[in-house]
Amino acid sequence: MKMLKLKVLGTALLIQMILLGACFGQEHKGEKHGEEDGTQFTQQQTYNVIKKGVRLILKYNKSQETFIGIMENVSKKKVKRARVEVHLSNGVELGPSKPKDLKVGEKIKVTLKAKGQVFKTWSTHAEVGSNEHGHGEGGEKGEHKNREGRGEHR
Repeated sequence: MKMLKLKVLGTALLIQMILLGACFGQEHKGEKHGEEDGTQFTQQQTYNVIKKGVRLILKYNKSQETFIGIMENVSKKKVKRARVEVHLSNGVELGPSKPKDLKVGEKIKVTLKAKGQVFKTWSTHAEVGSNEHGHGEGGEKGEHKNREGRGEHR
């Protein structure tokens, strides 16, 4: 009788862990405060996070070889110089996208091309205001440019 209870309890815990993993495996949600948290996503997963008053929802479209999504100001004040970067597992950085000031509630479409890039996982983040890496639209002080003409961290 004791063994049966342990098997049932073990099975119940296993099912809960599987369900919990399925819930978190497809979409990364929440409020984050640092820009880069290092979470890696598969090509099928969707990023959906609020950081510094900006919600970024981003997904890879394999047939278009492009990351497509939206950036939305969910804060109560204007967000200055909002932009997006994507870091591929092959070491290439896409972006940042063109900086844009977002009014309260404003949404804009985000696209970053990954044409010809071979990668398994990716990470992303929205940046706001001045960037601690010291790069703007053209990349990190104009250095380390990839094929898309944008910066690549080293």
